[in-house]
Amino acid sequence: MKIVVFGSTGGVGQHVVRHAVAAGHIVTAFVRSPEKLEVTDGVTIVQGDAFDAESVARAIDGQDAVISCLSSSIPMKPSTEVAQMTQNIVAGMQRAGVDRIAYCASAGVDGELTGTVGKSMMWLLRNPLADHKAALGKG
Repeated sequence: MKIVVFGSTGGVGQHVVRHAVAAGHIVTAFVRSPEKLEVTDGVTIVQGDAFDAESVARAIDGQDAVISCLSSSIPMKPSTEVAQMTQNIVAGMQRAGVDRIAYCASAGVDGELTGTVGKSMMWLLRNPLADHKAALGKG
């Protein structure tokens, strides 16, 4: 399967790229900073910015699926960055006729963490959770 991974230089993204290559997928890593990508063998690197709708759409064209491991550049502050980038991904998918996406969000995005510790974590992560909720159309 041909897969494009957004957010592929972060911790989760690096893991996803590594496993996708190992599973035999044809992987495209969409990155701002190619030098941060640890796994490059078997990976096509497309340098771009997920805020640029046209470059996102070009990266999605010809793919079978999209994996989003995006996060905000200001993770603990109020932001709509993830929602904005996700909007570009969805538009690019629609334009290319791609209908498969795996979206990685933080635990707590559905309010599923319970107990005192869970509620405390969701409060601590309230800003990134709000951004992910908006990206998923839940905010």
